[in-house]
Amino acid sequence: MIVLIHNDCTHTQFTGEVSEKDVENINKALLNLYAVIFILYFRKHKFGSNLTVISIFSILPPMLRFIVLNYLYEYEEDKNNIAVIDKLCLILCKNFNKEKALEWLEEQRNHLEKCPCYTQESINQLKKSVEIP
Repeated sequence: MIVLIHNDCTHTQFTGEVSEKDVENINKALLNLYAVIFILYFRKHKFGSNLTVISIFSILPPMLRFIVLNYLYEYEEDKNNIAVIDKLCLILCKNFNKEKALEWLEEQRNHLEKCPCYTQESINQLKKSVEIP
C-alpha cells in the first residue's frame, strides 16, 4: 500500500493530488509496520518483563499500542499475561472510550475469570522479599 501510493507521489511525472483516503491508508500501513517491530520484540522479550520498556512503550501513540497489545492478546501466548490485559484495557479506554473497554471486559469475562491474578514469577519474587514464618 505504501509503495503503491508513495512511488506515484515521488516521481516528477505525477501532477495529481493525493486524497485524504490515500493519506489515511498510508498512516494505517505505517502504524501496522511499526506494530510488527514491537510484536517481534515482545515475542523475544515477554511483555511486562522489563518495566523500563513498558514505561517507554506507554509514550507511543495510543493506536499503535492498541494494535500491538490486541495482537499479543489475541494471537500470541499472552492471553494470561496480566500486563498485556491491564494495558490493553487501559488503551481501550484511552484510544476509544470507557464503554468500549467495558464491552471488551464483558466479552472476555469467561477467560479473565479463569486467569491467575498473580504469575508464578511474581509469587516467587514476593516470597524472596517477604520473610514467611
